[in-house]
Amino acid sequence: MNKPVLYIHAGSHKTGTTAIQQALRAAKDELRRQGVCWPVLSSGPAHSKLQHSKLVRVVYADGLRARLQARWLASRVRRQARGTKATILSSEKIYRIGYEFFENSDQDTPAKRERRIAFLRRLRALFADDYDIRVLLYLRRVDEFAESLYKEQLFRKPYTGRFLFEDFLREQKALFDYGAQARELGEHLGPVSLQSYDAARRAGLIEHFCGLIGVAPPAQPRPGERVRQSATNTAALLLDRLAAERALTHADRLQVLEFSLSGRMPEPGGKPRSLWPSRESLEAFMRQYRDPALDHLFPAVDWDALQFGAMGDLEYRSALAAFEEWRRSRADAAPGSRSGAAGPPDA
Repeated sequence: MNKPVLYIHAGSHKTGTTAIQQALRAAKDELRRQGVCWPVLSSGPAHSKLQHSKLVRVVYADGLRARLQARWLASRVRRQARGTKATILSSEKIYRIGYEFFENSDQDTPAKRERRIAFLRRLRALFADDYDIRVLLYLRRVDEFAESLYKEQLFRKPYTGRFLFEDFLREQKALFDYGAQARELGEHLGPVSLQSYDAARRAGLIEHFCGLIGVAPPAQPRPGERVRQSATNTAALLLDRLAAERALTHADRLQVLEFSLSGRMPEPGGKPRSLWPSRESLEAFMRQYRDPALDHLFPAVDWDALQFGAMGDLEYRSALAAFEEWRRSRADAAPGSRSGAAGPPDA
């Protein structure tokens, strides 16, 4: 008798994983009627990405207590999945766990890789007896992935000082080797189905994912629930200039992010910004991480459409003036506010 399928949606980051999780958790009853289980691993109202990532974190942790908790959580998954033909576990942490951020050092060390492989084997061992395990992995073009993931860390993580793009590329290089990541997942967890994020987005991300697992797409959530907007590359360059001049708090970084999302950030040049300083540096990055077997998943780079180079002094002053004006207008609009100028983020 065939085993039920366990679909492990491993990410990657910045490919709509949160949108998929929110939509499917909200539709768990509808999925159940179609024979698919979306396990709920917490009784609280936390986002679904935290639900399944809880299991991932426990499996990765060391110690007897973590092992016992992992077995208990896995048993909850099996109990909830009784009578269904398929179960879904979704966490982008699976793609990068072990390669943590902001340690100011290369993350792909032999010790970290060994621990990561042990994690994948433990995760498989929890379910292999009861399920046919299949891994789903969405990928976007590696330069866009790098820029988007860098900006998420740049704006949303609480740290001080500058966080240079070139440092991020060096420290997180393991995440950009898609072929090696897929082989590692396939060898230690289960067969991997690689999917194009760009193609899925054109088809409708939720619809595409549901097609992979063989269910009808659920009703979509209300607008605004699924998408977390990303700052522009110009905003990242502005933030770096500000951080070079003064210490910025986490609140300062979030304020620059809000400014970017307001649509009032000047975008001179008429071309999308690249975070790479030159076409040559981006070409070298693309060559370094190119896997010809995966080329069909990604759109070609339109080199002529990209604007390279650092933010010049004139552009910086223009962006800073717009930022200050945005802060003043927001302060003036706040209830009980007093009219007055607001300067750049405080030290």
